Amino acid sequence: MQLRRELAGAIRVGEDLSRLSAVLWQQCRGEESARAAGEALRVLQSLPPGPELAVAQISVAASLRSAGRLAEAFDSIARTIELGKRLGRDDVVCQALVMTGIFLVDSGQDGIGSIERALQLALDANLEQEAADTYVVLQDNLVNVQRLEEAQRCYRAGMAFCEGRELRWRTRCMRGTQADTLLLLGSWDEAVDLCNEVLAIPGVSASNQLYPLRILGTIRGRRGEPGYAELLDSSAALAAGIVSPVWVAQARAVRAELQWVSGRPELACREAREAYEQALGRVDPWKLGSLAIWLWRLDAGVDLPPGLPEPYALEIAGDWQGSAAAWERLGRTYDAALTRIVSSPDDAELRAALAVLDELGARATAAAARRRMRELGITPIPRGPRAATRAAPAGLTAREQEVLGLLSQGLPDREISRRLFISERTVQHHVSAVLSKVGVSSRTAAAREAARLGIVP
Repeated sequence: MQLRRELAGAIRVGEDLSRLSAVLWQQCRGEESARAAGEALRVLQSLPPGPELAVAQISVAASLRSAGRLAEAFDSIARTIELGKRLGRDDVVCQALVMTGIFLVDSGQDGIGSIERALQLALDANLEQEAADTYVVLQDNLVNVQRLEEAQRCYRAGMAFCEGRELRWRTRCMRGTQADTLLLLGSWDEAVDLCNEVLAIPGVSASNQLYPLRILGTIRGRRGEPGYAELLDSSAALAAGIVSPVWVAQARAVRAELQWVSGRPELACREAREAYEQALGRVDPWKLGSLAIWLWRLDAGVDLPPGLPEPYALEIAGDWQGSAAAWERLGRTYDAALTRIVSSPDDAELRAALAVLDELGARATAAAARRRMRELGITPIPRGPRAATRAAPAGLTAREQEVLGLLSQGLPDREISRRLFISERTVQHHVSAVLSKVGVSSRTAAAREAARLGIVP
C-alpha cells in the first residue's frame, strides 16, 4: 500500500485496499476490513467506473450487511450489477448476484435462486474462482434455510470442483459447513472428524475456525465433555472480531442452550437476550429464531417478531407436538427431543425424547431431561445406557465401528476415505485407534475381530 501511494496509482491503491479488506476479514478483523473497504470505495469513486470499483462496492455492501443496514446494502449491490453488465464483466455480475442472494436470505426471502444463477453464470463463463466461491455460499445458505439434503449435494459437487483445481481455501469452508449440516442431522462423530481435519490444517485462517470451534463446543457441551465452554468462547470471540451478528448469534444460541442444560436458567436468559438484541433485524429468521425460542422458553417477557420459521412459531403458539414433528421432518432429531424436554408434560413423549438423547450420547442434555421428569413426578425414570453398552464393542466409537467394518472387507485407506467422505489422514488415525482398542497389530487380525464382535460394513 505504501509503495502504491508513492507511485500515485489511484486505481491500484483502490484495488489493493479491496484485497486488504478481504484478508482482514479472513483474520476476523472486521472493523479494519470495513475501513479498508470504505477507503477503497472513496479512492475509486474519483476515477472512471471499472471492475475495481465494482469489487469495492461489493465489499462495502458486505460491511453494510454486518451493520444491519440491509436497504443500503441492496442499493449498493443493484448499482454493482448494472455496472457489471455495462462493463461486460460476468465476474462482477456473478459476485453481485451472490451477494444479492445472501441479503435476500438474511431478510427472510428466497435468495437461493439468485445464488444458483450466479453459479450457472460462473460455470458457463469458465470463471473458476467465482464458481468455487459461489459453491461455498450456496452450500452455506442452503443450510441457513434448512434445505439440508440439497446442501449435502452441493457439498459433494463443490468439493469435486474445488479439489480438482486445488482451490483449498474453499474446501476448508465447505468442510466447515458440511460439519454444521452433520451436527444438525445428528451425525456427530462425522462432524467431529471434519472439524478436527480443518483445525489440523497448518496456518488455517481465523475465519475457517469459526464453524469447527462452535461445532466441537456444541457436541462436547451436549455430551457433557470437558472444554466445551472454551471452544464456544473462542468461536464467539472470533465472531465478535469479524463484527458479524450472524456468527455471533450462532455461538451465543448454543451457549444459552447449554446454560439451561446445566441448570442455570438465569444465565441462559441473559445470554439469549443480549444476543437477540444484537441480532434483531441483522440475521436470517432461523438464527433469530434460535435465540427467540429461548427467550420464550424462559419467559423473558420479550415481544417476539412474527414470521419465525415453523418449528419456532409452533412451539411459541403452544403446539409443542407440531413443533417437534416439524423438526423431525427436517431431520433434526436432537431439536425435536429438546422441544419435548422443555415443553411436553407427557410421560411417553419425554421417554421417547430421552431415548433419542441417549442414542446420540447427549449425556448432559439427557441429564436435564431426567431432571425435568423428576420435577414432574414421573417414575420410574430410565437410567440410560450402562457405560459398557454406551462404549460399544471393544470401546469403539460409532465411526471406528464403521472403519472396522470396511477394514474387514480388505479395503485400503483411500477407498475407506472415499466411502466415508473423510481424509486419508483421518482414516489412518481411526485405523490406528481401532487396532489399539481391539488389541491386534494387523488389519487381517482386525478383520477377524470384526467378525467375532459382529461388526459388519
